[in-house]
Amino acid sequence: MFEKYTEKARRVIFFARYEASQFGSPSIETEHLLLGLIREDKSLTARFFPRTNATIQDIRREIEGRTLVREKVSTSVDLPFSEESKRVLNSAAEESERLLHKHIGTEHILLGLLREEKSIAAEILREHGLRSGIIREELGRASSEKHPQNRSKEPLSLAEFSRDPEAFVRSVPKKERNFVFDAVVDGQAMIRVGRPADGGKWICQPQLLGDHAVVYSFGVGEDISFDTDMAGLFGCQVYLFDPNPRVGDRFSPPEASYPCGAGRLFYSPIGLGPVSAKKGREWDLTIKGRACVTKSLLDIARSLHHPRVDVLKIDSEGGEYASLHEILSSGALAALDVKMILVEFHFWDRGLFGDFVGLVGALAKEDYWLYRKEFNPRNIACAEYAFVKSSFLE
Repeated sequence: MFEKYTEKARRVIFFARYEASQFGSPSIETEHLLLGLIREDKSLTARFFPRTNATIQDIRREIEGRTLVREKVSTSVDLPFSEESKRVLNSAAEESERLLHKHIGTEHILLGLLREEKSIAAEILREHGLRSGIIREELGRASSEKHPQNRSKEPLSLAEFSRDPEAFVRSVPKKERNFVFDAVVDGQAMIRVGRPADGGKWICQPQLLGDHAVVYSFGVGEDISFDTDMAGLFGCQVYLFDPNPRVGDRFSPPEASYPCGAGRLFYSPIGLGPVSAKKGREWDLTIKGRACVTKSLLDIARSLHHPRVDVLKIDSEGGEYASLHEILSSGALAALDVKMILVEFHFWDRGLFGDFVGLVGALAKEDYWLYRKEFNPRNIACAEYAFVKSSFLE
């Protein structure tokens, strides 16, 4: 349903689900879509609310005065769209086609809300001076001023790599390696978790993870914002693994656990292995002169008595290649029913790039597909790639 939606529009849907749960609503209503819209796209609000300084808090108070606020619903409940909201989303698609746009964005959702004239959202928008005709005219004018840009090359594919891996790797200039693959699947909702810069990760459909989802976070370093958000926002049980003594010094005593919002954080000074492809040194890891313990994913899960790992995050500064090869060959992904794999890949040399392409192909064979990628803002030789098991989207 949401294949043509922009990232912002998808996040509007995610926030609308969240707002509906906070109001204790049995379904996602137009007013929840409006709150999601204002929360996500402040530039759109500033553009089309010219005669008011309305904030999301102001709109929320107006909605509370017109609706019944019930006991909150768990965010893990997959709330349906109301009939009014379904018509809004259908209208948004029609507005996109009417304007000859190839995507469905937040502006189209806004027009869809205004078209549902008897809804609470439309009433509030009209009271704030918004009119669909004026918005549609401005969007059409802005669209006509843009000049389409044509790509000079067809996107590179896994099929090309399969035919001749060495030639494929040689054909991609170093500066273009992070641009090889684009997302190939969409979820109904995606959200970036963690701080805005390096350290944040993209999560697909967190509302479907369920209560007490298990997250393994390998390589936490100095930034645990992803981990605290997963625990605090979604009630996950987040297990942090990092053998670096400097990280361990921040957790006292070792193997400790900490409450965080509705979830909990657990720390262990263990590294994910193997860490290298060097024969005889696969499991050897020394940091600051100290020998560190490394274990395979399956061994770690068994030691913690975990039958499943819902989200697997790996950021191990180059060690991700050897670890992923072991994870794939051991059958750990299927054994632990892993739903999402979040990896920061490091492209430090041509050999690693070729390894990366092969791993993307191997993950695809296991039915894990790319839904998001993001460059490291500090170093373009690193990039975040997020994969989801296709059955999780069904």
